[in-house]
Amino acid sequence: MVKGFDSFTDEQIYSLFRFKNKDQLRRLLHCLYLNKEVKLENNIIINGEELLLAFLYRISYPRRLIDVVNVFGSEITRWSRAFSALLEYLYTHFSHLL
Repeated sequence: MVKGFDSFTDEQIYSLFRFKNKDQLRRLLHCLYLNKEVKLENNIIINGEELLLAFLYRISYPRRLIDVVNVFGSEITRWSRAFSALLEYLYTHFSHLL
């Protein structure tokens, strides 16, 4: 089951992802130009909202991939590939801003 912004309350969004509300997450998704679906190198397709949420969850506090699996489901290898793809995307498109 895909978890998007509407799967969480504003309180959960703050405690899990360190953003105030869903509107802030929607703006971030828009500013990052993330597609609704992201195709990974092994042809797995992942929802853009879910990818962003899982990524923010992982980096918001020292969390392991298994912690992401416990909240978002699926397999560790899927999330490992997804994070690598998102990091590569962010670096490719936004490294000039660093």
